[in-house]
Amino acid sequence: MDARSLIGGLVLIVAVCGGSALLSTALSLPVSGFTGLLLIVLPFSALLWFQERKIRQLEEIILSGNRQVRRDVEDQGRRMVLRYEESVRQVFELIDELRKRVYR
Repeated sequence: MDARSLIGGLVLIVAVCGGSALLSTALSLPVSGFTGLLLIVLPFSALLWFQERKIRQLEEIILSGNRQVRRDVEDQGRRMVLRYEESVRQVFELIDELRKRVYR
């Protein structure tokens, strides 16, 4: 877990607690009402935080997979270039050999 994820979670929890405090004071709720409001809202904010963490993990997995695919495609391209160059060399060798046979 990186610092960015922790800071995001802490900001979310502070915002939810602050919003609940403002709402409870605006509605003149007693302390038990404020506590109940927090008990209702905090699990949802925790759920959002965990979902955000999972999305970041999936994003990192996808990016690493993309890098691997790109590397494999580049390696395959290099191999194809080598095969092409070898084929061209063989064709020129055959052409030279045929020219020698024709001129004999």
